[in-house]
Amino acid sequence: MESMAALMGLLGKDTIDKTGQEDMDRAQGSAQLDLLLDVTHEGERFRAIFSLCAGWGTPDSLKSWDEEQLAIYETSQRYVHGFERLSTGRFQSISSKEILTKDMVFAVRQALGERPSEVQDTSLLLPNMIFFTAYRDFLPIKAEEKRPIIEPDNWGYQPVKTYDRGVQTWSDSPDSLLVWLKWLDANNGTDNLGRMIRIVNEDFFGKAYKGAKVLMGVRTQPPEGIVKNEGEEHRLDRLSSGEKSILQLLLRIPTDMTRKTIVLIDELDVHLHPNWERLVLIILKKMAQEFPGLTFIFSTHAMEMLDVLDHETEESDLVKGGIILEKELR
Repeated sequence: MESMAALMGLLGKDTIDKTGQEDMDRAQGSAQLDLLLDVTHEGERFRAIFSLCAGWGTPDSLKSWDEEQLAIYETSQRYVHGFERLSTGRFQSISSKEILTKDMVFAVRQALGERPSEVQDTSLLLPNMIFFTAYRDFLPIKAEEKRPIIEPDNWGYQPVKTYDRGVQTWSDSPDSLLVWLKWLDANNGTDNLGRMIRIVNEDFFGKAYKGAKVLMGVRTQPPEGIVKNEGEEHRLDRLSSGEKSILQLLLRIPTDMTRKTIVLIDELDVHLHPNWERLVLIILKKMAQEFPGLTFIFSTHAMEMLDVLDHETEESDLVKGGIILEKELR
């Protein structure tokens, strides 16, 4: 998943010094991500394979595409964007010269930072990726840190966004996000914070606690998110690890998604009770059904989750699939 995120981060770049993935930057690693795109370009609509590549070797060193393989996906066109690492350590472009490749890179670069107009904004057309590592905790914000009402870190369109525990500051905290949504609503007459509260309470807290626990919104002093649990209020960082893991997904996906978004989640089951493993899958299924442009790819050690997902049973507005890497562990 780290490699997929690193490759998606190549979109919008003409040159790079590094990919951010150690094996591609320091060793002889290489990676390739093939995307199937439905494209409208210069008035023509068509389907194409768009390959993102980086590391050692040619674009076809991991996966080559001949006419027969392209035909399986009802296309005859393939484009490449990527960078080859030379023996000197420098990266050189291996992007195909077609105008579509150049226009894709240019379009992404022009769209960087484009602000969503609302929660779950599908008017943003360019594809992106949201990567959640296995560490989806909320750290407490230092009491002495100032909390201005400012845009959260990486607000607006980016080809890839990564969320992990990291070193949390006010500007990258979920509290800052909620405060920012409230500020946008006050100035634009929108209901972004209310919509976010409904998503969390209806899809998660309402099902898990039957209304005994709810996301209330934000308090003014100090500015931070507030949860009410059986009449008592507390901060977001005092939720359990499992609650924070799910809440991270529910807060970030609606604010970062575009019309076409791939969501990567490492170890989806981490910190979750078996009942909540089932619940988080229900939540993700609902998102995918409501927004067909969302694609979820996750890993798990909990085989029970695969039973709940049940690849062999058809469900409306869902395409499901997967693979068991270590079958003997079952």
